[in-house]
Amino acid sequence: SESTRREQLREELKELDCRVVAASHAEEGVEQAARVAPDVVLLENGVSEHDPLEVCRRLRVELPAARLPYIMLLPPESRRIDRAAWNDLVRALVGSAQANGDDVLQCGPLRIDTQRYRATLGGDELNLTLTEFRLLTQLMLDPGVVHTRAALCEACGRDSQAIQERTVDVHIKSIRHKLGDHAYLVETVRGVGYRCRDSQPARL
Repeated sequence: SESTRREQLREELKELDCRVVAASHAEEGVEQAARVAPDVVLLENGVSEHDPLEVCRRLRVELPAARLPYIMLLPPESRRIDRAAWNDLVRALVGSAQANGDDVLQCGPLRIDTQRYRATLGGDELNLTLTEFRLLTQLMLDPGVVHTRAALCEACGRDSQAIQERTVDVHIKSIRHKLGDHAYLVETVRGVGYRCRDSQPARL
């Protein structure tokens, strides 16, 4: 059945140290892709009410800044599975993603491309100033680690756009405003500084 094939594929990918997010239909898949910004998308033909090519077009709209590779999985009767070839393909994709890992930072739905100076939230581009970009990059380099205001100033450089400790809070406030419902990604550690977190605080 469809669910059995999906679960089998999920387990095989996990064995290759891949983090897998599965969806039972196209609408759910597009929503999840927009939320987690995956490195690769697998589409199985013939098991959805949507044309896989149409799903690809929708993903391009939802994730305009991403260059996602797509793999089309054909129905069992139309192909023979070569397990070794499949494993090699997945490893190649994972290796490619890891090779670019130093340039792209991710914290939940927030992604930063340090080479292209581009920040996206759930696929939507964030309009950050250079200083805001540098601050957010520094926080995302070490998620969970608390950065003092002095350290954040140092990370922004000692050029004409360098900031002072007393203005860090102003820039952080602006970043949080632009993050909207995801402002929790930048957490204040009272009396110390700030850190980046990838999960929303639990509500008591």
